[in-house]
Formats: sequence, structure tokens, C-alpha cells
Amino acid sequence: MIVIKVGARRGEDASWLPALEPEDIRQGVHDNLRNLGLEALDVVNLRVMGDIPAP
Repeated sequence: MIVIKVGARRGEDASWLPALEPEDIRQGVHDNLRNLGLEALDVVNLRVMGDIPAP
């Protein structure tokens, strides 16, 4: 089983930055598919960072 995490990206200073826009999330999934050489992923977790209001 392959599990990935999306919703964050590395900044130029190696810090973690939020990447929560729909295009950021799509790009994260597609990057993982390409890097892992897969056509599908078993599980994708969304990493929520920053000041996101709680439900």
C-alpha cells in the first residue's frame, strides 16, 4: 500500500509552506504519481497547515 501526503511544499530555505489551493493539491498528486512510477495511489492524506479555521 502506498500512502502519500499533499498540502505542503518546501520553500527555498527548506521550510514547509502551505500548498492548499486545488491546483497545488493536483500538482502534488501528479508529482507523486510520476516520481513513484504509478498510475494510481492507494491513499492520499491532506496536510493542513497555517491558520485554517476549524470546522
